[in-house]
Amino acid sequence: MVTGINVGKYGLDLTEGEDIYSLLETLCRRFPAIRIRLSSVEPAEVNERLLELMTGFANFMPHLHIPLQSGDDGVLTRMQRKYTTETFAEVVERVRTVLPHAAIGCDILAGFPGEDEQAAENSFSFLAQLPITYLHIFPYSLRPGTAAAKFADQVPGPVKDARVARLRELDVQKKVTFYQQHCGTEQRVLLEGGDEQAGLFKGFSGNYIPVRCKGDARLVGSSAGTVVSVQLKEVRGETVFGEIISS
Repeated sequence: MVTGINVGKYGLDLTEGEDIYSLLETLCRRFPAIRIRLSSVEPAEVNERLLELMTGFANFMPHLHIPLQSGDDGVLTRMQRKYTTETFAEVVERVRTVLPHAAIGCDILAGFPGEDEQAAENSFSFLAQLPITYLHIFPYSLRPGTAAAKFADQVPGPVKDARVARLRELDVQKKVTFYQQHCGTEQRVLLEGGDEQAGLFKGFSGNYIPVRCKGDARLVGSSAGTVVSVQLKEVRGETVFGEIISS
């Protein structure tokens, strides 16, 4: 996992030509047997260069997490975000076109000061129609010393809680839909453990589907860190169940 506070700004303090894209290319070339996954990138950093790397290297996992924060343009302006819902949607559509099976996640903040009922509904509707895989949802919490802490139109706690609950329901719907689309497919799954004697294992596919699978332990060996081919069978809750078909 390539991660950092603002990973997309990697290299700005280094020699000319060093940036996050050159780092990712170096990692992919130098460690072809290791899965490379990017933690989070701003919308403007999801460009052709990044997508070319993701399509060009089999060990660069098709998974992007792109912070959104709000699906309402007025709230985005108050947050001083440097994009609109339109430009964000264009980024997501570009990724979905180039990498149709990629997992796309985003952060969403519920109850930012000034988010009235209409803004909250705008945000929910925008997210509902966006072809993303999952949401990371956070209620806004007041932080002394920030500009937002001084806004008079703070959102009451119970209202924030209700919005978070509704968004979490949408998150589950998004994930389950994505998982169901991949049932019947064969996925390479990185196992993270399990019960080897019982032949039950768990792990993640390249496109971040949580998988529980069964199979002959002889195909797996020492399970943690092993990559196996799994036939995805069915969705139960927020997990996909499948069968190991080869190592």
